[in-house]
Amino acid sequence: MVWSRDFGRGVQEKNSVMKCTICKTGHTHPGIATVTRQGDNAVVVLRNVPADICEDCGEYYLVV
Repeated sequence: MVWSRDFGRGVQEKNSVMKCTICKTGHTHPGIATVTRQGDNAVVVLRNVPADICEDCGEYYLVV
């Protein structure tokens, strides 16, 4: 597998704020998250992923 340094290039920031579906009180704002995924025999960590992050609980929603 080859990882490109251009990962996320061309991703447009959105300016919408939404209410967090986890804590139900906070609102999300654009930011950067570290995403960790675990499989059967591997762990993948992605840093500097564009996401909407809740100001109260820290839950992140990946920007698509």
